[in-house]
This record gives sequence, C-alpha cells and structure tokens, in this order.
Amino acid sequence: MTNYVENEGAKIAYTQMGSGPLVVLIPGANGESVRYTPLMMALKDDFTVVRLDRRAAGESTGDAGAALDLKQATRDVKAVIEAMDMGPAIVFGSSAGAVIALNVGEQHPEIVKQLLVHEPPVTEILPEPQATEWRELFIKVKYTFDTDGALPAMKLFMSETVGLGVAAQPGDQSESTHDRFLRHEFRVINSFKPDLGLLKSNAIPVVMQAGDLSGDACYAETARYIAKSMPCELAVVPGHHIGYVSQPAEFADAFRKITADVL
Repeated sequence: MTNYVENEGAKIAYTQMGSGPLVVLIPGANGESVRYTPLMMALKDDFTVVRLDRRAAGESTGDAGAALDLKQATRDVKAVIEAMDMGPAIVFGSSAGAVIALNVGEQHPEIVKQLLVHEPPVTEILPEPQATEWRELFIKVKYTFDTDGALPAMKLFMSETVGLGVAAQPGDQSESTHDRFLRHEFRVINSFKPDLGLLKSNAIPVVMQAGDLSGDACYAETARYIAKSMPCELAVVPGHHIGYVSQPAEFADAFRKITADVL
C-alpha cells in the first residue's frame, strides 16, 4: 500500500512491507523507488522496509521542473521516517540516493540508526588527478545532453558504469526521466562533496558499500576513499551498481550481516 506524507508543498509517496526494525531505501537518479521491490521482498521477514519516491518522481508530487535541492530531499526523507513513528532508521541509499543518504547523516543524525552508503558518485572528494578526470567526463556528458539529447548523453554516462554494459538501461527509466535527471539533477549530484568531519562528529554508524563487480568505477572508488578517510567500515556487497536488482537475495544476505551490529 502506498502512503503519503506532506512536506514543503509536496506529497511524498512511500510504500512499506514487512515487520521488524525500520529500514528506509532512498532511490537513485530516476527518483522512483519501484526498483527496490525485489530487495524489499528479500528483507521483509526481518525488517519493516520502506521505499520512498523522491519529490516529483514516481507517485510523489512536486515541481518536476525544479533543480534538485539536496537539503530539501533530505528533509523529505526525514518526513517519511517521522511519519513511520518507529524511531531512528537504518537508512540505505544507492548512487544519487547515496548522496542524499550522506546528507541525511550530516544534517539529521538523530533519525539514523545506521547509514548504508552504496556507491555514491561524489567524485569531488577524490584526490587529484582523479577528481578532475571525472569532472571533465561529467562536463562532457552535460555538453552531449545539451547538443544531442538525453539518450546519447546517457549512453556516454553509462559507458563508465562498470558491469552493466553500454546498452544497459533500467526498464523503469524513460527518455523523459533521463531528460529530467540530466537537466535538473546531474550536476547537483556529481558536484556534491560530503563533509566527512561533520559526518564523523555526528557519531552514527556509517558503512560504505562497493559492489564486487564494480571494479574501479568512480562510485566504487569514492566508497573506498570515504571509508579510508573517515575512517569507517567498507563492505563489499554482491553485484554491480544495481546489484540489489540483479541479485536481491544475495544483496539481502549481505544487508543482514552489515546491520547485525546495530540491531
């Protein structure tokens, strides 16, 4: 069943399943959480699992023409956790959702029992020359979008997504969704630089995650770099950038092991 919580002029849709400690799943670039359904099914016997559609995506309302506001997206997550009325949550975010999860850990540590950050594309935190190399790629992707449109730009972007293949396009993403992502979210997401000092001072358990098939992709490199720099735990989890879709049972097994210490 889909529920809604009103926050800052929008209705944020969220779906819950199962029973047990609260887990909240933050979706990535397309903002729609339906792709988390296989993982929810694999976790529902042990957790109350909630997936939320980000503002103006999926079943949530909001201004689809507005630029992504990371702090507002963070407050939307907070509104959902508070609506559940179960206390602090295990917060999981992948890709762009991992960027929002990092913001949740920075801005609202009181609602976080454990922060699970899966392959965040926060390349500005990497040392040189890696940071500049990735920045130049992202500029090229945005230029391709501006000149040739969403699909060629996404093809270029996906060419750096290790393990998925150039042609891979998740089935729940349309060209219009790609357009919105590239126009209103892309540069916000990959220009974000997390405040590791603040995250550490907030004293919440943080586990960075990198897929065992993700190789040296930028989002795997950032996970490893943050884990070493904070320092915090680094967990190698099954699959590639969307391993929770391709290998939900195995991903859920890893999830249970990672969260065991806070339950």
